Amino acid sequence: MPATPLVDLQVPIQDLIDEGAWDQARQLQDRLQPLLSYISQYGVSMVKELLYRRGIIVSPTTCDPQAILLDAADHAELDVLMASFPVFAGAR
Repeated sequence: MPATPLVDLQVPIQDLIDEGAWDQARQLQDRLQPLLSYISQYGVSMVKELLYRRGIIVSPTTCDPQAILLDAADHAELDVLMASFPVFAGAR
């Protein structure tokens, strides 16, 4: 389930597309793209970290032996990316 922790941010983009508001949809997608790119680089590790930070799961631990372990710099960058979205306010 790619980018599952961002569904609530992606639905408004699709709604705008359905309404024909392509410029607004592109603007929202452009804002979201850095976070989507970060998720695609780190895969399941980043998906689980976001789900954990949003309080959806109790642990970001993954059983995938090929999962990338996030370090302090990864967590710091994720903090920066999340800070640009009010929906993440109060996340762990």
